[in-house]
Amino acid sequence: MKLNLTIILLLSCTLAYSQYAKLENMIGVELKGKEAVLAKKYMTCLNTHRFNAKERRTFFPFSPAVSVKLISYRSDTFSIKPIALNHFSIDTTLVKESRQLTSAGIDSLTDILYNVGYTPIKLPFKLVDPGHSCYNPRNAILFLNAAGEVTQYIQYCFECERYFLSSSQIKNTEYCEQKFEMLKQFFLKQGIQYGTIQPKSD
Repeated sequence: MKLNLTIILLLSCTLAYSQYAKLENMIGVELKGKEAVLAKKYMTCLNTHRFNAKERRTFFPFSPAVSVKLISYRSDTFSIKPIALNHFSIDTTLVKESRQLTSAGIDSLTDILYNVGYTPIKLPFKLVDPGHSCYNPRNAILFLNAAGEVTQYIQYCFECERYFLSSSQIKNTEYCEQKFEMLKQFFLKQGIQYGTIQPKSD
């Protein structure tokens, strides 16, 4: 069966990468000694408690969403296909697990996304991300409207530590060193096992 996914189409979507395979400066030179220690401290996740739960719920795409779901799915044939302007279709028979978040669950998720980030120290250099060559997403956060249509999504590959945003309007979140593990554990706590602890084979 097919599920229509309503989504705002923008000229470009955001494909973001993961943690640094190794710490390098902006010209690609691997950091060593004190610089490496400083960079590692900066990359370490820290919860600054900057935004309270009410503030976090005003961030897009949480603000317009009536409900939020976590899913897991088979990545070998799963795809989101445009069928008309602002509409997408997916094959829900490939979805393996689905959990709707409670208000408390949403607050926990937004705390990880928006309060946990890099340790706020000033670096005398800029870091670059060599990225990962793989991308086999098996998990996603879905944002639904009152009609049960998905209006936005965030897709995750915990294996490769990469993610995809359905819209560049989605508020950016800092992917510090432990962020993917924290999100993976959140999915697992909500009962989503596929893509988190189960074998990688489909």
